[in-house]
Amino acid sequence: ETGADQVLNGDFSQEGSDVVVNGDFATDSDWSKGAGWTISGSKAIQDGTNGDLQQTSLVAGLSYKVTLEVSDYVEGNLVVRLGSTNSVGTITANGTYTFYGVASTTLLRFRGQTGFVGSIDNVSVVEVGQDWALGTGVSIGDDKAIFTSAVSGQSVAQNAVASQIPNGTSVRVSFEVLSISSGSFGVYFGGSLVGSLNSVGVASFYFKKGTETTFYIRSLGTTSGSISNITVEEVGQEWTLSDGCSITAQ
Repeated sequence: ETGADQVLNGDFSQEGSDVVVNGDFATDSDWSKGAGWTISGSKAIQDGTNGDLQQTSLVAGLSYKVTLEVSDYVEGNLVVRLGSTNSVGTITANGTYTFYGVASTTLLRFRGQTGFVGSIDNVSVVEVGQDWALGTGVSIGDDKAIFTSAVSGQSVAQNAVASQIPNGTSVRVSFEVLSISSGSFGVYFGGSLVGSLNSVGVASFYFKKGTETTFYIRSLGTTSGSISNITVEEVGQEWTLSDGCSITAQ
């Protein structure tokens, strides 16, 4: 028997409300239009003058998922930025696009470069990665946390998990490595390594919680890969364990 999962958003699928106003360009309003941008026919249109189309709608430091449609493309680059200079993607063709990134400022910006000529529509920006603290080199992707050359010690952390589990409780920690090309992933309560995995697959580890107040999965060595489906559940209910005793898998 296991208790309720203590992890929130363990599959990194949670999305917030759309923070963009008038993302379908139904009206000529709510956007600051730089050189070459016009709004007409439910599209924002750039004529190649390389101006910025922008809106103050983000919160600096939060992770976001950006989606938009590009049509009428002729030439040039459209750069998507979460902040004044923080580029999360470059578009050079028609299509529907999705980008993830962390906002460096409150500014959502679409910048035409090298004479971009084309239109954008259906812009949406939603927060992702709620409930997690991300280390350097760690970002949110499509239902996963991505480690990109994250040096040893960088992590995804949700310390409330440890804080809400009573001391002396036996727990099972599970997570899935979706991809990995270097390093490995270690599960920690406080400074105690519960277990690690350096290959694609699902791992489960058992741990008797003491007074630890932090919970995180960190890079062991410089790590590149992605993880998801993190759970922490109480096990061994109805049993009282003496020192030196623990619960493990059958």
